[in-house]
Amino acid sequence: MDTQTLIQLYKAGERDFSGLDLENLSLEGADLSGSNFTKARLSKVSLVGANLQGARFQQSIVVQTDFRDAQMEGANLQKLNSQNVSFVNANLQDANLQETYFLKTDFTQTRFNRANLKSAYLWGGLLANADFSDAILDYGNLQNAVLSGAVFNEAKLRYCYLRGADLQNTTWIGALLINTNLSGANLSGADFREALMEGVLFHQATLEGAQFKTIAAERSAPSLMAAS
Repeated sequence: MDTQTLIQLYKAGERDFSGLDLENLSLEGADLSGSNFTKARLSKVSLVGANLQGARFQQSIVVQTDFRDAQMEGANLQKLNSQNVSFVNANLQDANLQETYFLKTDFTQTRFNRANLKSAYLWGGLLANADFSDAILDYGNLQNAVLSGAVFNEAKLRYCYLRGADLQNTTWIGALLINTNLSGANLSGADFREALMEGVLFHQATLEGAQFKTIAAERSAPSLMAAS
C-alpha cells in the first residue's frame, strides 16, 4: 500500500490496517488517530509529527521507522518488536508498552507519563531526559540504557533491571523501587529524596552527589547494598 492510498482510506473512514506490510511511506503530520496496525510490519515509514492517539500496534514489527514528535497518547504497543526506530520527543503518555522489545531505539525526551512499560525490553536504549512520571516499569530491562536527566517521579520500578545504566542527574521523588537492580549504574547527582526503597541493589554504582532521604517501602527498613 502506498502513502496516498492509506491516507485516502483513512479519510473515507477506514481504520483497520492490521497485518499489512507498509514500507517506504511518508506520513509526516498525518492524522491516523485510532488506527489499527496490529501485527503490521512497518519498514522505513516516516510518521514524524503524526497524530497516532489511541492507535494500536500490538505485536507489530517496526524497523527503521521515524516517530519523532508523534502524538501517541493512549496508544497500544503491547508486544511490539522494533529495531533502529526513533521516538525522539514523542508523546507516549498513558500508552501501553507492556512486553515490548526495543533494540537500538532512540527515546530522547520522550514523554512516558502514566505509561505501562511492565516487562519492556529497552537494553542500551537512548532515553536521556525522558519523563517516566507515574509510569510502571516493573520487571523492565533497561540495562546499559542512557537515561541521564530522566524523571522517575512517582514511577513504579519493582524488580526493574538497570544494571550499568547512565542515570546521572535523574529525579526519583516519590518513586517506588523494590528489588530494583542499580548495580554499576552511574547515579551521580541523582535525587532520590522521598523515594520508597526496599531491597535495592547499588553494588559498584557511582553515587557521587546523589541525594537520599528515602522512605522505607511498606513501612519496613529498606535493604540496600551500598556502592563499593
